[in-house]
Amino acid sequence: MARLLHETIGPLLQITAVILVKRLYVGRFKPGANPTGFFAREWEYTRRFLMTRLLPDGKFCGAGEILGKHYKYTTFIWRALGAKVGERIFWPGSGVHVADGMYDLIEIGDDVVFGSRSRLYPSDALGALPIHIARGANVADRCIIYGGVTLHPEALLGSGGVAPRRTTLNAGSIHVGSRDGRAVMLNPGKSSHLDDEVSLRVVEAKPFGRATYLGLATYAVIPWQVMPIIGISAKVLKTAFNILPIYFSWYVTAFFTASVMDVEWKDIPAWQYFSLLYVLFLAIKAVHTTLSIGLGLMNKWLLIGKRQTGMYAWDKSSYCFRWKLADQLSWNDYPKLLRGSAHLCAYYRFKGCQIGNNVCLYPTGADPPMPEPDLVSIGDGACVNFAHVIAHTNTLGTFSLNTVIIRERATLCSESRIMGGSVIGPDAILLDHTLAMVGDDVAAKAIWQGWPARHVMEDPGLKAISNTPTTDSSMFNKQNTKSFFSTPRKPRGKRGYFPLSSDSPGKTGTKLTGLKGSYGTGDAL
Repeated sequence: MARLLHETIGPLLQITAVILVKRLYVGRFKPGANPTGFFAREWEYTRRFLMTRLLPDGKFCGAGEILGKHYKYTTFIWRALGAKVGERIFWPGSGVHVADGMYDLIEIGDDVVFGSRSRLYPSDALGALPIHIARGANVADRCIIYGGVTLHPEALLGSGGVAPRRTTLNAGSIHVGSRDGRAVMLNPGKSSHLDDEVSLRVVEAKPFGRATYLGLATYAVIPWQVMPIIGISAKVLKTAFNILPIYFSWYVTAFFTASVMDVEWKDIPAWQYFSLLYVLFLAIKAVHTTLSIGLGLMNKWLLIGKRQTGMYAWDKSSYCFRWKLADQLSWNDYPKLLRGSAHLCAYYRFKGCQIGNNVCLYPTGADPPMPEPDLVSIGDGACVNFAHVIAHTNTLGTFSLNTVIIRERATLCSESRIMGGSVIGPDAILLDHTLAMVGDDVAAKAIWQGWPARHVMEDPGLKAISNTPTTDSSMFNKQNTKSFFSTPRKPRGKRGYFPLSSDSPGKTGTKLTGLKGSYGTGDAL
């Protein structure tokens, strides 16, 4: 009972205590330069230290998992901590981390969509500045937003986007990744002025808001008010199931000593009892872990089935709700025990992934492991390190699924990310911290690096790429001080945009065609 209360009521009590400490002791954070006086400066840094320790991430002490990660209860917590937050926000399952707990400096409009693992940094060595995210904007996965940043209506900061201090993203603009310390602009959008006609237009509610809060879905939707009941019930069931090996070990040990050793467990030496208990616990835990993985597979096929490519808007398809429910009822930690082994490949084959022979999957782990294995194909001899293979996009609230193809002997290095619609050719390499965007087709033996990615070299022999503006192979000589990482990326005509190079700031295409609505956007985990 104590374990159940700790897992269900404990997170709620912890976040309640954190809110009280913030409001009664820490107080409000205000914008401005860092204090210069000794006592004022030390008190300010002490407040930030306390909030950093109390809220080290965006998960609110685990309360989000109990109340419903994506729903309005998260909005209530943000408001209680001092943030100004609108309605119908889509919150990611991983939470949005606000550095130093400075929620007072955050303002979020209606119908904003967040991707996973993004971070907001209102303060720096110079001082603290507010962050404004206007209605309908989209902050995708792994984004970094610094103080003084303003995202105007319908602005999109795509996957891995970095918004430096005092940056303004125009209404309807599209930025992604980071190059030279700021996001790459794919579409300039409209005027940034708040009195602009485009900025003042009414932004339509996103599919998630229409389905969850406005009752406009084409199917029956579980009311968001009852999500805590589902969260607590799932937590109780999983916690009770997780402690079964402990109780089973006690009873099986007692049964074994009585039936096999013909003696009561109380009458044998302590070292013998605990040795037997330990061995039986390991055996029972192995069976329990296998059963947990099997139940997770069963939940996937019963609640989701086999995924197909296409659009799955929250208000037109029940897929997203079924996916989140299956994820909540599954044990996602146990497959990590299989990382790097053939057993992990077998596990993903059971989930629908097409995997060849001699494939090495996640030898150093994954965060997250591939959430849509049905749509992923991996060829013989490929290696996927601590990489992110994500087949879904959630662009401005429009959820879609697409295939991912990783061909023979391809390598995805640590923190690389490939999006739905990408193809990684045979023997190709994505170096560390590399993003292959929607529609990218990495040629055989090519080596890419960057977020978004650019061609680095054609093969390990450091041969200059013939299809880029720079074809002088002398740039790869050791005497040349210019790094080959500065080679401009070839414009992808089928996506219809022209990424900025480091030596041509301000140039951008205005035509955006092809895979409409999927430019470098983030996942919805």
